[in-house]
Amino acid sequence: MAENPIDLGLKGAYVLDRIRNEIMGRMVEDSVLLETKLANPKKQVFVLQFAVGEFDMVIFDPVAVSCAIYEIKHSTEIVPEQVRHLNDPQKCAPNTATARSQANASCIAARHRTWMG
Repeated sequence: MAENPIDLGLKGAYVLDRIRNEIMGRMVEDSVLLETKLANPKKQVFVLQFAVGEFDMVIFDPVAVSCAIYEIKHSTEIVPEQVRHLNDPQKCAPNTATARSQANASCIAARHRTWMG
């Protein structure tokens, strides 16, 4: 009986699983962002990057002068840590860009489930 030439062991399998989940998560984020842009042509849909962290999706409605912020996850689990950027008072503090717009929702879109916070 020939041995498997690639034996990664438990640690290697864990690393490969983490890489796969990271890639799937990015693909889900990109897909959700693109589909949301296509479904809402009159709204601005974008990722908002900070020095530490990001809002995975922001939907700005120029007519209502409001926005919704979302955290998108490829996960079957929903944990409070996933909304840490959405709940960060510094990231949601009023400034010249956000003084005119109100963030009216924070959500996690998870695989097969959605959690509103």
